[in-house]
Formats: sequence, C-alpha cells, structure tokens
Amino acid sequence: MMSIEFLADSICIQVLRYSALGAGIFYGLYRQASLTASAKLAAIDREYEHKQSLIEKAKAEYIKKNMPASSKTEGRDSTFEPVFPNFKTTCE
Repeated sequence: MMSIEFLADSICIQVLRYSALGAGIFYGLYRQASLTASAKLAAIDREYEHKQSLIEKAKAEYIKKNMPASSKTEGRDSTFEPVFPNFKTTCE
C-alpha cells in the first residue's frame, strides 16, 4: 500500500500543477486579448491616416481644378509683384 505521506505529497503536487496550468491559461487569454486590442487600434489608426491622406489629395485636386485661369500659369508665385525700374523704395 501507498503511504499517506506519499499521497499527500502527490496531491499537493497535482494541485500546484493544475493551479499553474489554470494561471497560465488565464494569462494567455489576457495577453491574447490585449494583443488583439492593440492590433485593432493600430489598424484603426492606419485607416484614419489613409483617409486623411485621401482628403488632403482631394483638397489639392479641388483647388487645382477650381483655380482661376489667371493664376494657373506655371512658374509664377501667387505673390508676384512686377518690378518697375523708376520706383523708389526709400522716402527722400
């Protein structure tokens, strides 16, 4: 027959093993949930940035399309000022 001490030790070891197994399962579930949540947030951020870039491109195209014909000339700045040689910049 088995001794009572051996059974007690065996039961304690079994309880510790199953407790560790249960704790590992709960930790794994918690970790998986946190990783999934962070991945979803990252996907939402990427989608938002993509939409933001599309909006910026659409705004630029709209401005380019609806710009008046006089300001559509290439190579000129919108703050273009003609230079007059007889114009004096200092007050005398």
